[in-house]
Amino acid sequence: MLLPYKDKAFIDIVKLRDYCLNLNHPLVIFYKRKGIAMEQKPKLLAVIALLQDIPKYRLLKGQVGTIVEYLDEDVFEVEFSDNEGRSYASIALSTNQFLILHYEPAQVA
Repeated sequence: MLLPYKDKAFIDIVKLRDYCLNLNHPLVIFYKRKGIAMEQKPKLLAVIALLQDIPKYRLLKGQVGTIVEYLDEDVFEVEFSDNEGRSYASIALSTNQFLILHYEPAQVA
């Protein structure tokens, strides 16, 4: 799957690393205290970001991939692709190894 308008896409790695991936960030702690769920069940083709380095595959914390297959209860096959859409890694990850990225506001019930 190719990213539409990939030439205009920008992910500020500082914000991703210091805010989204920081489990000690005040907003994350606030949500946990209030019992607000920040996670949801990953869906097929969901875009994710790694929460940790995976040196064996030369993947770094914050790298973005796509869920391409369900393997087990909390295990998913995630594919990592370059800017041309060519896959350079496809690995099994558990839900504690990644964060689901959202591009639209959450729907409130």
